[in-house]
Amino acid sequence: MNLVLTSLMENKVRVFILASQFVVTNYSCIDLHCWSFALPANERLDQFKLNNSGPHSCCYSLPKNDVKCENPKGSVITMLNNVSQRKGKLKPSANFNHYLTVYRRREQGSDFSAPIYLNRPISRKSFSVPYGDRHVPLSLSIVAHQGQLHVSLFDDPCPSYAIENRTDFSMYVAQSDTVQPHKAATAVPETVEANFVWYQTVGSRQTVLYTPPGLDEQFPEPQETELALIFACVSGSAIRWSHPVKVDESKSIFLNIPLYGDLKLAVRVRNRTTELVIDYISQDQEFSAKDIRTRLSNPVRTDPETTGARGKHGGLNVSDGQTMPSGWSGAHPSEPVKRLHVQSFFRSLMVTLFNDQPNQACLKRDIISFNFERIGVRLERNPQHASKASLHCVNVQVDNELHSGGEYDFPVVLCSEDHEAKQRKLFATLPNHYRLEDHLDQLARSALCTFECDLSDEQWTNVDAVRVRINPIRAYIEDTYINVLLDYLMECLPTGMLYNEADEQRPPVRVRCEPGEALIPRTVVQQASYLAEPLKYRCIRIEPLAVLLSVHACMRLYIALDHSPLEFAAFERRSVRSLPIKFGNAVGMHYLSGAIFGGGWVIGSLEILGSPSGLARSVTSGLRDFVSLPVQGLFRGPWGFLVGVTQGSASLIRNITAGTVNSVTKLAQSVSRNLDRLTLDSEHVQRTDALRRRRPQGMTDGFTQGLTGLGISLLGAVGGLAHHPLQATNPFGVVTGMGKGIVGAFTKPISGAAELVALTGQGMLQSVGYNTLPTPKLSRKPLQRLEPISHKALWEPQAVCEGSLLFTVQATHALHGEYRLVLVAIYSKALVLYDVHECALLEVLDLKTVFFDTDDGADSTRLVIRIRPKLPPPPPTGYDQYPISSRTYDFVRDSTMQLPRLTGASLQPYYALYYGTRR
Repeated sequence: MNLVLTSLMENKVRVFILASQFVVTNYSCIDLHCWSFALPANERLDQFKLNNSGPHSCCYSLPKNDVKCENPKGSVITMLNNVSQRKGKLKPSANFNHYLTVYRRREQGSDFSAPIYLNRPISRKSFSVPYGDRHVPLSLSIVAHQGQLHVSLFDDPCPSYAIENRTDFSMYVAQSDTVQPHKAATAVPETVEANFVWYQTVGSRQTVLYTPPGLDEQFPEPQETELALIFACVSGSAIRWSHPVKVDESKSIFLNIPLYGDLKLAVRVRNRTTELVIDYISQDQEFSAKDIRTRLSNPVRTDPETTGARGKHGGLNVSDGQTMPSGWSGAHPSEPVKRLHVQSFFRSLMVTLFNDQPNQACLKRDIISFNFERIGVRLERNPQHASKASLHCVNVQVDNELHSGGEYDFPVVLCSEDHEAKQRKLFATLPNHYRLEDHLDQLARSALCTFECDLSDEQWTNVDAVRVRINPIRAYIEDTYINVLLDYLMECLPTGMLYNEADEQRPPVRVRCEPGEALIPRTVVQQASYLAEPLKYRCIRIEPLAVLLSVHACMRLYIALDHSPLEFAAFERRSVRSLPIKFGNAVGMHYLSGAIFGGGWVIGSLEILGSPSGLARSVTSGLRDFVSLPVQGLFRGPWGFLVGVTQGSASLIRNITAGTVNSVTKLAQSVSRNLDRLTLDSEHVQRTDALRRRRPQGMTDGFTQGLTGLGISLLGAVGGLAHHPLQATNPFGVVTGMGKGIVGAFTKPISGAAELVALTGQGMLQSVGYNTLPTPKLSRKPLQRLEPISHKALWEPQAVCEGSLLFTVQATHALHGEYRLVLVAIYSKALVLYDVHECALLEVLDLKTVFFDTDDGADSTRLVIRIRPKLPPPPPTGYDQYPISSRTYDFVRDSTMQLPRLTGASLQPYYALYYGTRR
């Protein structure tokens, strides 16, 4: 009996809890049973078979629980069967290793699963349980909580290998300790403590799901080493293993099994589960490895016609290494799969996040917008080849929609490095539909970002591999904007807005457990559920990334980076089998290490130092043009050489001059902002920042704006000497105000002078188009209340009852001098007029009583809808003795409609509609 005594302090009271050490909970789709046993730590059993051939003690039922159950119950494992062969010689203080094995039914003859070592927590362990003629994949995790070990069983969505044995004998499969193909290998033990030897058995004509123990031991860490499998026949003698076989690629090979001979092993790599099929070598179309070696050593001349006929009908082509074609026709019966090829093109796509104004709920304010231009999508599903999906986007830009309010420095958050060149290229026309494939190929070559996925053959939603490529980009980060954006995103998180009054009034219900059951803590359930659903991809690769990073951070001091170049190496992981948080940490650490290695460029891009790295890039660009342009012009003749020398010299002078001016400007701007913060005057800081964000359009504009700022700083320095002490309400505040005024008297004029230099330099650079900020895509106005949707009338119950919809058009309804926007809908049984603004049905007219009449005047957009009048009933006296035939009645009714309009206007109701555009 294994019990755990736990001591806790609750409300200053010491609480002792006596509970079972092991609790097993079944979250799978089937009911299970388990057998628990124990062995001394220093004892080893040479012959120990796990089967249900005889009665066992310490067996427990594991009823299935729903994964979403609020109060799952587990089975308490209090007793473990001692299977030691030296029970009489054991000491009371002997240490035991505890094991658990799972099976399907209690009747004799059912096989057990792999033994699970229970003495320590396990992140994940995959195994399979026999279930009739198949095996059910399960995953297990052991979580420690308050001294107890909670064992949770889940359905395994991604077992590593599905091994199908098509032979007439059973065999063992295990992980090899080496991957060398021609080296004798030994099996890696399936359990941590080697009390006994156990290997996964693949029965005759059965399929077993198997996961090597090396993958479970490393989980959730990425797999760093290669794996290989070994096979052996199940016999009474010692186990003799085959040579290691690597199963990381689709292939078909000859496998030599000791004590039997050559077999065929077909491997088909899949994302979730790799399929392996072991079968006999067919004698009609295939040969054994011994026959092939004999024929290669003793070639026999054959008739060319016979050789041609043999090649025509097909046979086995064996290459070096006894490898057969990698076809999978023998693994599963071929099913007809339709070929699907989808190609799509989108000119532009814009996604905007906006919020409601707190004071005016009808107004919307944009926060951030994502602009995608020229998007190409491809989806190809082919039964002969791998299915692929790709997404190409030529230009991506993320705009700061709050920049128009004058509170932030950067109007754009993210854009391409050649933003100006892409903005000059306008694509007004759509591609030709018949040449869409060529256009998508062109998009793929010039795309800013590309996402490619290899899809699984079984389901479209399963992704085998992911490849991401992003061309050089520019990023502009501002800490104040990022903080505001995060606050808005927190408001977008989904929350439970439904309030059920019955739940509040319902008293708490005590959950009672049957003997042998225990409630599982919620933390254990959450942790076990998270471990049960790992990420699994065959390959994930992110191509090298280049970023020009600009940062404005306003903490204690103003820290800014000016286009700091960061280079990140490619990120690639193969055979990914991990948790989302672990994989995210791996990606984050990769790019964090890349940023640390580029710390030299980051320090060189600091504006407080004058951005020496930006000056170095400008000089390098000028020197490159000074050398390359004359060389390129030399191939076009003497005149081209002179033109190249002229252009190269101009580029060198321009880049050196602009780089120097930019360096001085950034240094002056950084000094000005830091001096503003040293004044400790928040009003002065806000005022100068607002003026500073009005970027000058020329040197004159910048000089004028700088002089204005210098004058305001001088006035603020003088006025602050009297303003700050007057704002104080106590003696200590007076002293503080005098200190602020004295500090501001020195710092504000210096800040204004530095800002004059900075603005003048910005205007000069802006006039020549050097180092300009990208412009936002669209300057949006605050959104007003949405316009009414006219087509929602189509779902009105009164209109739907009139049959199927045939035609709709918007029109202007003219009645008694009033004009209304209406929707005219013609159904199979009626004509419906719907008022768009009032959201109400105006008329439902029977089609048999309606006819149309165009206006005789000059207005061709006017259409009159007239209703046939109902004839009054005939007088009751004098006419009943003369019955009127139906033909006479129709003649009189039709003749009445031909009367002049003036005489019938008062009797016939009509509707005048104007469609189209009226001026």
